[in-house]
Amino acid sequence: MKKKILAFTMIELLVVVSIISIISITSINWFFNFLQDKELKTKTITILNYIWELDKKIKNNSIYDYDIKFSSSINDAYLIYENIYDNDQYVKLFYNNNLWSLILSWLNWEMWNLLIYKWNKLKIKEDLIINSYNNIIIEDEYDYKFLSVLSWSTNNTNLNSIDLIKFDKESNKLKLLKISNSIWWTDIWNLEIKNIWWKKEFYNSWSILNQNEVYLYFENTWLENYLKITK
Repeated sequence: MKKKILAFTMIELLVVVSIISIISITSINWFFNFLQDKELKTKTITILNYIWELDKKIKNNSIYDYDIKFSSSINDAYLIYENIYDNDQYVKLFYNNNLWSLILSWLNWEMWNLLIYKWNKLKIKEDLIINSYNNIIIEDEYDYKFLSVLSWSTNNTNLNSIDLIKFDKESNKLKLLKISNSIWWTDIWNLEIKNIWWKKEFYNSWSILNQNEVYLYFENTWLENYLKITK
């Protein structure tokens, strides 16, 4: 009498291997999506933390005011002005046709040193005497720091300072998709956050938004995430 041999058939083996392969591929994809989603949330949270730090500076009287600008035309960077509303004299940075224009304006014939830093190193230093507007074109890059200092001031007082900060310095994959004044409302083109002596407001192209919260929607490769900013 022949003994029965217990074994899997070739078809059964193929089915089992196929199921294991499908589960493995699905698990790997889920894991990578999880990591990328976590990375996206971490990078967007750093923006929120930066705004919180500026709010702390206002409360601690370290700065008088700040002005942050998010623009749909600059979808991988944002601008921060400090102490710009404390004085009629100011330095501002604008973006137009892929060029950054640094505009300096003050009322008197005074000598100022304009200091432009890139990666914490001094890149440009210019002596300027201006009583109107002057444009200085810089490279179409990010992570700049601008300081304007009165030349003969013994206190070396800053007129104000500007930071041009990139969302994602390493991979350049994080983009600002859209801006919304409500999670269900229509999109807006620009968002300006002003905090002047503890009074925080949201603006869209110079018109005030009567909202207590706004939303920034980001994309990293194919993933999306939104950041809620509140007053």
